[in-house]
Amino acid sequence: MNTQPTSQPSIADEHLRVAQMMSGLTLSWPIQMMNRALLAEIESRGSAGEPLMLECARDLKRYLGAIQQPEDYSPVAQAYAVYAEALAYILLDKRKVRLERTPGTGGHGQKRPDFLHKHSKGDVYFEVKCLDFQGGVTRHKNLADDALEVAADLDGRAHQAGVHSGVLEISAFDETGGPAERIETLIDKTVGNLKGGQLKYGPCILIVDMGRLQPEAQHPCSLLPVYYNDGFPSPACVSGELWHVALGRMGDMIYQLPEFEGKSNLTRTLQREGVLHQHPELLGISFILPRLSREADIYSIWNEQPDLTGVHNACGLSELEIGEFISSYSDAMNDTQNTYGFEYVRRP
Repeated sequence: MNTQPTSQPSIADEHLRVAQMMSGLTLSWPIQMMNRALLAEIESRGSAGEPLMLECARDLKRYLGAIQQPEDYSPVAQAYAVYAEALAYILLDKRKVRLERTPGTGGHGQKRPDFLHKHSKGDVYFEVKCLDFQGGVTRHKNLADDALEVAADLDGRAHQAGVHSGVLEISAFDETGGPAERIETLIDKTVGNLKGGQLKYGPCILIVDMGRLQPEAQHPCSLLPVYYNDGFPSPACVSGELWHVALGRMGDMIYQLPEFEGKSNLTRTLQREGVLHQHPELLGISFILPRLSREADIYSIWNEQPDLTGVHNACGLSELEIGEFISSYSDAMNDTQNTYGFEYVRRP
C-alpha cells in the first residue's frame, strides 16, 4: 500500500488552530496581535533561504504547535517573542535597513546585541526587546478568566429573546493606574530586560515592541514632552508617554487627558529616569507599535549626543548621519532636544 507523506501545517495554519481553539471561550492578547499574513511572510522568506527567517519560522512552528489548551501561557509568550523579533526584521527590511545576526550572539558568556546592520559608514547594532503585560502570566490569566466569564454569561442568556452582547475590557496595565504608572512600568520593564554589555558592544539602537504592553501612542505627539489635545474628551495639555519612557526625569509632572471638561489634567510627578538617561550609550530608541488593522508604525527618539566612551566598537557615523539613518526607517521621529516637536504639537 502506497502512502503519501502528510503535509505539515503552515505557521499561519497553526496560528488559526490556536485562535479557533480560544474563540468564544477565552482571549489571548498575544495571539490576537499576531498578523496571519506576516506569519505567512515569515515562512515564505525562510523557505526562500533567509537564515534569520528560517530560524524564526522553525521556532514559531514549534511554540505554536505546543499550545494545546488556553492555559499554555509559556509557549504563547515564547511564540510572541519570536514573532516580535521577526516583525522588527521585516519592518526594517522593507525600509531598506537590512539586518543580520550579530556574530557570536548567544555564545557562552557573550553579551552582544541581537542584530547588525552594515551601514556604508560603519556597523550599527540593534537590540530588540518585547515587553510583556504588567503582572506577566498573572495578568494574562486574569484577562483569560474575564473573557471566559463574559462567554459563559452570553451562553447563559442565549436562549432568551433578543440580541445579547458582552463587554470585555482589555488592559495590559493595572486597571487602577494612570499615565505616570504606565510610563514607569514601561521604563522598568525595558531597563529590566537590558544588559549593559549588550548595549556597549558597538553603537546600538534599542527597539522596543509594544504589541503586548501598549501605551497611549496612537499619534506621533506621544514623542513630545507635552502636546495639546484639541478634541475629545476635552481640550488640554497632555504628556507624551513615549517621550517620558525615553527621556523622562524624576520630578516631571505628568499631564493626562481629563475625563470630561472641567476635570483636572494633573496626575503626579514621575518617579523614574527615562531609558536614555539610564543608558546614554544608546544612539536612540525605536518603538514598534503594532496595529490591528494596518502595518505597524515605528516611532523613534534620536539621542543626539550619546555617551560612547565605554562602547567597544567605534561608531563610524557622524551625528547627522545617525539622525538621518533613524529618520529613514521611522514613521515619526523626535530628538533629545525636541527639535522636531513642532510637527506634532497638536493632536486633533
